[in-house]
Amino acid sequence: MNTVINYQRKIPKSTRTILMVTAGGKLFYMATIKNLEPKNEYQFKNCSSPFRKDSSPSFSITCDRSTNKWNFKDFGDVSSSGDLFTYCAKRYGLDLKTEFTQIIERMW
Repeated sequence: MNTVINYQRKIPKSTRTILMVTAGGKLFYMATIKNLEPKNEYQFKNCSSPFRKDSSPSFSITCDRSTNKWNFKDFGDVSSSGDLFTYCAKRYGLDLKTEFTQIIERMW
């Protein structure tokens, strides 16, 4: 009797899982922002904002060492800062509070 074993498991789509597989969000930022260069272990060099025209690099991505989660801040738009999920909501044009499930789906 031939038995086929399926080794693939479904990985749950959750914030915890996404943060785990993206190293706190670092890998997601690297995959979605062109020419992102590390400055040191906990920070990328400032780059042009992915959300607007930016003549000088004013978009910052840093790691919160207490949580090991990566956050962004756009110094050219004071309302534009937050964690990975806030970044994705803005990137995909979705509302963080009402469309969180869609944000998770888009990220996955």
